[in-house]
Amino acid sequence: MKSPRLLRSEPATRLLEHHQRHYGLASVVDTRQTGVPIRVGARIVARLQATGPDEAVRGLALALGSLLDALADERERQRRVTDRLILLTRRLRRAEGRLIGAIEERKVDLLRQQRRLADVAQTDALTGCLNRRALDVRLVEIGEACAQVGAPVAVLFCDIDHFKRVNDTHGHSVGDQVLERTGRLLMDGRRRGDLVGRWGGEEFVVVLPDCPEVAACRIAEEIRGTVSAQLFDGSDGAFRVTTSVGVTVGCLDADDVRAGLAGLIDAADQRLYEAKESGRNRVVSGSISPLREAG
Repeated sequence: MKSPRLLRSEPATRLLEHHQRHYGLASVVDTRQTGVPIRVGARIVARLQATGPDEAVRGLALALGSLLDALADERERQRRVTDRLILLTRRLRRAEGRLIGAIEERKVDLLRQQRRLADVAQTDALTGCLNRRALDVRLVEIGEACAQVGAPVAVLFCDIDHFKRVNDTHGHSVGDQVLERTGRLLMDGRRRGDLVGRWGGEEFVVVLPDCPEVAACRIAEEIRGTVSAQLFDGSDGAFRVTTSVGVTVGCLDADDVRAGLAGLIDAADQRLYEAKESGRNRVVSGSISPLREAG
């Protein structure tokens, strides 16, 4: 056999050849892994030779076997460490995937919460309509958009007739039910892009972008009729309420949208006052030039 390069000294070669003939060292070395880099110094070889060829070869074989076993154990340890690292890497990747998924879910939850908080901040808690502040902001946005294209804006000022009488007769909880249902009716009947807001107390404002006066009056009549058809449970039986609606329509000047909107709202409020003075439960309308009237 060809001796391992580490045992190429003449004494070691003779020992290996001797053991190959008498003890089969070649098979021992081959099964353990031939050529492992083991260096046997001349002094060790001389000491082994001094004990006699048989004992020297047996000692050398024992030393080689022990070292090869140690190397095999080291390889096995490294293999176990590698397998452990691979397992830990897989676990870390799974954990990373779960963490990323949890973060994404949390981000979605936070976005939902932000939307809910934004809705709460913009919504009247009782009626579900826009609150006064949100209505003011959205009204300017719609006004600017309509002013850019020259589209008319209609404002409907709605007021529940004799609402104080409802509270005095049936109690504030029933009055809240009237407000809540009225707000829901206004929200359900709006067109896409319309605004419905609670102006204050029993007053509601409906903003209709790109809506001529005829269409605005038709919508106002529908609101009046729908509200008057509702039955409410009062302290002394069922009752109905009516609404008065003031309608005004105008085109806004793009250079002063806010002033134009203020003029529209003031004009709609004036039409509402006229509706109440003329008997309530009716619609009074008028088309204006908001900036001129507001001035």
